Amino acid sequence: MRIPTTPGETYAVTVTVPCTVSAVMSKSSPLLLITIEEPGQYLVVAPTAELYITDDSALVTRSFRSAPVCMSLRSAAGGGVDVTEETEQTLGRDGREDNLNSAGFSFVAAQSGSLKTVSIQGRSSMEFHHNPVWLKVWKKTEAGQTFLGLSANSVVQENNLANVWTMPENTYIPVGAVITITTHGEGTKDEETYLMGGEEGRLLARVAAITPQEGIGCLNDGGLPLWNYLPVCTLSFIQKVSLSQYARILPVSPEAFAALSSKRPQTLYFIMESAPTPESAPL
Repeated sequence: MRIPTTPGETYAVTVTVPCTVSAVMSKSSPLLLITIEEPGQYLVVAPTAELYITDDSALVTRSFRSAPVCMSLRSAAGGGVDVTEETEQTLGRDGREDNLNSAGFSFVAAQSGSLKTVSIQGRSSMEFHHNPVWLKVWKKTEAGQTFLGLSANSVVQENNLANVWTMPENTYIPVGAVITITTHGEGTKDEETYLMGGEEGRLLARVAAITPQEGIGCLNDGGLPLWNYLPVCTLSFIQKVSLSQYARILPVSPEAFAALSSKRPQTLYFIMESAPTPESAPL
């Protein structure tokens, strides 16, 4: 079937059988854009005013969001390519700021995703130690605290700087969960029971006052959020996104641009002879 399109716009093509998607050319045969091997949803950037799809039952929907950096092959399998994006949640940005030494903090996750990094602003005044500190991440459940992961690196915390910890890829956090992050020195970092890090594992952070909320705040040495503060902190997440919301760059041929006018502004495309596999594509 033939689908009218706007050159330069991105379309999500949902198919139920293997098929091909081509651009209809005004002075030559259709230009193959992608060969689909399995049912699923795929995206193409329309280089001409029509697409030709060999699956007559395909659904074609225009996409309205910009693209993350991602490449695909002419031949696509596996129901489409997983697309991920990096998002952030910030804590302790609005309240009155102070310095605080604590055992960690609890907060409510505003989104789902794999926790990638935790960046915490160090104290603004003197009082620090020179030993490495690790982070542990926990999820509060009815049964207590469930261990989610240990940071891949330790940090010797510094004043007036963002101290950044990186988390392993499988540290998944669900939206709405109460998450606790605790700090630990060498002696307690390998324990998967909910214990605090002690004097040598304190979080030395710049914090901001919050509206009192049960179960949320900075932790005392017993692991309880008794201080109505949260650190000035940015958490970054990696999450999968709906393919229908994003464009994807596909390899195209220079002939695809023959029908485009040179008298008005044009969208610039990269012409690629080959592309990396989805697994190795940069994000």
